[in-house]
Amino acid sequence: MNWKARRPRPFLRPALRPAVRPASRALPAILLSILAAVCPVLAGHRPAHALETGAIPYQGYQYSTDQATILSAPPAYLPDRTLDGVSLGVGALSSPSDLFLDEAEDLLAIADTGNNRVVLAWLSTGETEVLSTFDNDGLEDTLSAPSGVCIAEDGTLYVADTGNGRILSFDRSLALVREYGRPDTTLIGEKTEYKPLRVAVDRAGTLYVVGENLIEGIVEMTGDGTFTGFVGTNLVSPNLWELFWRAVATRRQREAMGLFVPVNFRSLDLAGDGFLMAVSQIENNLSGSAVKRLNPGGIDVIRTRTLPLIGDQGPLWVGSESGYSVFFDVAAAKDGIFYTVDNKRGRVFGYDQDGNLLFVFGQNGSQAGTFRSAVALDTRGDDVLVLDAGTALIQVFEPTVYGRLILDAVTSQQGSDFGQAAETWTQVRALNANLELAHVGIGKALMRERRYREAMASFLLGRDREGYSKAFKLHRRQVVSRIFPWFASAAAILVLLAVLLANRRRRRGAVPAGPGKADISLPGALDHAFRILVHPFRGFAELKHERRNRTTLAAAGILLLGFLAVQVLRIMMTGFLFNPVDIRHVNLALEVAKVVMTLLLWCVANWCLTSLMEGEGTFRDIVVFTAYALVPMVLFRIPLLMLSHVLILEEGAFYIVLDVLAQVWTGFLLLAGCLETHGFTLKKTVANMVLTLVGIVFLVFIGYLVLSLSGEVLTFVRTIYREILFRL
Repeated sequence: MNWKARRPRPFLRPALRPAVRPASRALPAILLSILAAVCPVLAGHRPAHALETGAIPYQGYQYSTDQATILSAPPAYLPDRTLDGVSLGVGALSSPSDLFLDEAEDLLAIADTGNNRVVLAWLSTGETEVLSTFDNDGLEDTLSAPSGVCIAEDGTLYVADTGNGRILSFDRSLALVREYGRPDTTLIGEKTEYKPLRVAVDRAGTLYVVGENLIEGIVEMTGDGTFTGFVGTNLVSPNLWELFWRAVATRRQREAMGLFVPVNFRSLDLAGDGFLMAVSQIENNLSGSAVKRLNPGGIDVIRTRTLPLIGDQGPLWVGSESGYSVFFDVAAAKDGIFYTVDNKRGRVFGYDQDGNLLFVFGQNGSQAGTFRSAVALDTRGDDVLVLDAGTALIQVFEPTVYGRLILDAVTSQQGSDFGQAAETWTQVRALNANLELAHVGIGKALMRERRYREAMASFLLGRDREGYSKAFKLHRRQVVSRIFPWFASAAAILVLLAVLLANRRRRRGAVPAGPGKADISLPGALDHAFRILVHPFRGFAELKHERRNRTTLAAAGILLLGFLAVQVLRIMMTGFLFNPVDIRHVNLALEVAKVVMTLLLWCVANWCLTSLMEGEGTFRDIVVFTAYALVPMVLFRIPLLMLSHVLILEEGAFYIVLDVLAQVWTGFLLLAGCLETHGFTLKKTVANMVLTLVGIVFLVFIGYLVLSLSGEVLTFVRTIYREILFRL
């Protein structure tokens, strides 16, 4: 039977539209409207449209690029209507697990797993069909727990018949075309039970199958069932903590830990451009993105600019939703946009083709727009259909004005209509200034108009370092072309002055003061820091023996304050391209405390160890040589601050080399200072410094333990005090 020749029987509630009614019909219409609104409430059913209740069932939010800070945002999608088996005329659904929408025919296919059937519904006509039994080579056959469906471009229906371990294809009249059993390959272990969960078919008729416990990847086979290999195998990526425990564990403990094996894929979908979207069973943020966009070679081509594609960027530690997001399905839409559904928290995440988060909507609950167990989703134009296995319902979400503007902006940007994209992004920014992607879109349009300085400002708000670097490069070229003659003249004058000062210093000479002629002034003590830079061992020896009198704590304090000031300036004033933190979220007092505590822990740990190792230096000596050893960090990072404002990302190697050189030089000076101050050999000095680092870790652990116990004691005392007051 031809699918298009069926008698129409509409079942979808039409969109609400204003209508003009004759006066004679106004009263019956009002009474019917009141009755329709009251009856669902009295019957205990939730309303079909969230807006009819006047309440938004969830809050929209976004994440910042660098800090993963949650930012408020308007809701991008709102529930419009619900579909279920009763409204479709096929009886109640039972534990449905997948759905697929063929937009060409407006045909919705549902894997009704609990009822061992597939439901087909034509949304434009309201006609339905049920597939549960079929003729298989003259014998009646049945489906068993089907968990995946898809429809090819030629109208062929494919079903992942999980309970029977096979893939089935049916023509338009629901006649069986082909049965695809277990792939003929030794790559799948003999003891591994073959259970296909999802299936997708491309334009060439190639099948892609996600199966339970198939850690090798996604099964790929031709239209005639020939196995051709696995696609997109997930790499094993153990974290450092797991590697550490495996390294220190015994052989029996390592055997109990098990092997590092790749994670399975859970679902897949084919995008309009032929790329394969796949969801992995990743349940934390340590294994990379949970969603991949695979090219024909099985390589993930999502150029993630911001955050890993794992849904919410942090775990919840309490409640039934504790842990990380768990993606169950992915749906590819137009212009590279794709949607994923988080089964743990009932949220739908929308991304563009570069992995930028566009919006989040939905949550777990019992009202319209919320879910009990969201397991699958697909799109119908700009609408999103989400299958809830917990309630056996399909909820249809439609974009709000805010959501539609985002979709239009992405569409214009993908079509290279940057002018229209900038106009639309400007409207989005007016509704939500927290959406960094809007600032990035505006910046791209400004760059095409050669308004590079304004583009830099937009990229800065959007936290897009790559775009900022490109705009700054072009802006710098414009500025340099105007001021180069003046810059060259100033540079020549500075070089000449530096040469003259160096010659004058060389003629005057620098004769170290002998015993009895030591320069004990504060400027002399500070000047000795430059001698240590050139002659570290001799300089620290003079600091300890010959010039110990002039080395005051005042000089060391000034050097330490200079280091602290440079560290603060580095955080607050480093150029955007080389500053890893967002200064909008920096707690300056906390940063200062970190620097002070690090220096204090170093001095205390080194003093404790040198006391045990019979070192000659006192705590005062340790503070002094540490202060002098930090001078390279001060001297290097001041010009680095200036360089960070004139270099672009391609020139970042110069910045990194100078920063590493400062750190290496400081480390060498600490080694020299420790050796000369304590009178150790080189081997003993290295051991002392390593043990000092271990001692710092130990002191931090002790401090954390003391704070924890103090909190417990305070809680206990407070409880006793309240109990006494209550009894009095």
